[in-house]
Amino acid sequence: SCRYQLILHESYLSWSRRTFGSRAILVQDWAPAHSSRATAGYVGRESIQVEAWPPESADLNPIETVWALLKRWLTNHWKPTSLDHLEEGVHHWWNTHLTQEVCIRLIERMQTKMREI
Repeated sequence: SCRYQLILHESYLSWSRRTFGSRAILVQDWAPAHSSRATAGYVGRESIQVEAWPPESADLNPIETVWALLKRWLTNHWKPTSLDHLEEGVHHWWNTHLTQEVCIRLIERMQTKMREI
């Protein structure tokens, strides 16, 4: 939580205020660092507007689906036997299976879900 607050302080605050002014909204899920009392206090003191996001919502965050697809492929097809083999598998999948078409499909799916909400 302290490290997250430091990141917000050193990176997010100046960038968001410079870029969006008072319209800036921080979107975060309910990860422990995001939802701790200390972070809530910091966000309140700095007057940061926050939008709560469902945790690990694959329907709303395409990267969650990417991680799930990668994990499934590694488990069912690559079956890593060491850390180096795992890293090799991640690079292989990322460069051969995560195509532009897949990314577009995931983003379109997210946009459809956002309209439903």
